[in-house]
Amino acid sequence: PPGSFRSPGIVFVFSRHRTSPFEHFLYEMSQGAVHQNRGAGEFSQHLALTSSVSGGSVGCLFYLAGLRAAEKPAPGRLLEVASESSLSHIAWGLAFRDLLRFFFPIGAVFGWGNRAWALEKAWRRFQDFPVHTSLSDWERDVAAGKLPASVFNATLVETGDRFAISTVDLVDRTNDRELRREFQHLYPGLEIRATTAAGLSAAFPVVSPSSQIWVHPKEAAIPDPGKRYHITDGGFYDNYGVVSAIEFLEKGRKELQEAMPEVMVIRISGAVSEAKDASSNSFYFQMRAPLKALVNMRSASQSVRNDMELNLLDQVMSCLETADFPYPYPYEPLTWHLTQAQKDEIREAVKNPSIQQQLDRVERFLSPGAGCAANA
Repeated sequence: PPGSFRSPGIVFVFSRHRTSPFEHFLYEMSQGAVHQNRGAGEFSQHLALTSSVSGGSVGCLFYLAGLRAAEKPAPGRLLEVASESSLSHIAWGLAFRDLLRFFFPIGAVFGWGNRAWALEKAWRRFQDFPVHTSLSDWERDVAAGKLPASVFNATLVETGDRFAISTVDLVDRTNDRELRREFQHLYPGLEIRATTAAGLSAAFPVVSPSSQIWVHPKEAAIPDPGKRYHITDGGFYDNYGVVSAIEFLEKGRKELQEAMPEVMVIRISGAVSEAKDASSNSFYFQMRAPLKALVNMRSASQSVRNDMELNLLDQVMSCLETADFPYPYPYEPLTWHLTQAQKDEIREAVKNPSIQQQLDRVERFLSPGAGCAANA
């Protein structure tokens, strides 16, 4: 609601890769920077929206759960939790649930679960982060101004559309295709857990299944078979999570201009791709070149499109700033298991000069009376 968050406002975009600990470390550093500015208040009080995709949705899940916790997690606890491995739970689910369901399909009726269920169970083992709750509980906190709005971005397999599982209404109700893009409109009346929303957004191919909405016939009406789409990783549609953030800013522009006339979009993403040696012209390279171009084009085109749309939105808003935090090393962690070396690298990443420069930019923006003028 207008007035629930302090101006200037922040829109957080958690991007595609499994860099959740890095994201949380940046959050803690940003929070510390804000605390140094007398009168600026806590960082979360400036936060209006989180839009997340793929592995970034897991980081966003724990971040928002920490904001809802009765007792706020101790400093560094967020980083510790996000660094915990979940790979063994996926392996267990594959061996002892998916394999059984392959030979005994009726097991699905009895709720045997699968590797996605096992992954959610792994996330619920941290008692100080209440992630095992319905997303409707989060919606009530958003309506009361206690929590920022959130969007977990996924992809519909059958249509290729973005599928938003959110605590804020983003769609044009007169557009049937847009109504298909949001959980609460496609499946009205159904509840979904926060862990399930994050899991659907972070359904890394093969490691996690492409899932359908399953409803126990005794608990709710079974959705129309024509609406039981398969849902997979949000990175297929938008590898950066920016599209939902742009929709939020564009469709709520009038209200935001009154409540938070100055807005900064913080984008936390994976490593920046660099051109590699292009001298190879071997037969092996020629055979894999089309697939390589297809994979690289997807992320590159999305990045250019997102930049263009943010620039266009900036022209109609009184003040729209951006701060980008790409992973500062060539290769970022992509799995559900982090080695100790990767954990150490993540802790060191925040000391990178390019990251510090962006943190200073956020600090200047949030300084009392500064906003967009601070980075002009």
